[in-house]
Amino acid sequence: MSDFSALDSIVASYEDQLEALMCLQHQRARIDPRSRFFSLADADLKDRLRQDRNELDLWALLTLVAAFEATLRRDMEERIQRRRHDAVRRLLQQLRDEQDGRVRFDDVLETWEDCVSVRPSLRGEIKRILKHRHWLAHGRYWSIKQGATPGPLDAHADLVDYLSALQKGIHDFPMQ
Repeated sequence: MSDFSALDSIVASYEDQLEALMCLQHQRARIDPRSRFFSLADADLKDRLRQDRNELDLWALLTLVAAFEATLRRDMEERIQRRRHDAVRRLLQQLRDEQDGRVRFDDVLETWEDCVSVRPSLRGEIKRILKHRHWLAHGRYWSIKQGATPGPLDAHADLVDYLSALQKGIHDFPMQ
């Protein structure tokens, strides 16, 4: 568990659902006759559960990134509203004022990265995760060229590492 309970909660739910899929696959003889899985042949059930696992992975990734973004946006608003006297607040407020309150998330990340040390490889992983998030959120209608879709557990680790780096640089992050 990390200091970021929203992300940890999503991963816990993901792992519960993953376990439920595995139980369904291994408990074939116990499937309720009213279940939509009951009439499937073994190969069809296996294929269906594989597809469900892929969708579950994508759902978890999208939800993790949404929670990550919410953590940063809530912090930005709290930091500005409380008029914290730190370099991040001034830059975030300037950014919000310049963009009439409609701040691009990439700009929020860049602002933090200007103030806090985040290792370059982690920055790259976050950008890759965000590209996959955009692809998912906008309906997957184009071919993604950013390599394999990050798994939810790897994405969780990277997102928590990023937030932890911000927390090390600004000790009151995230503001609640």
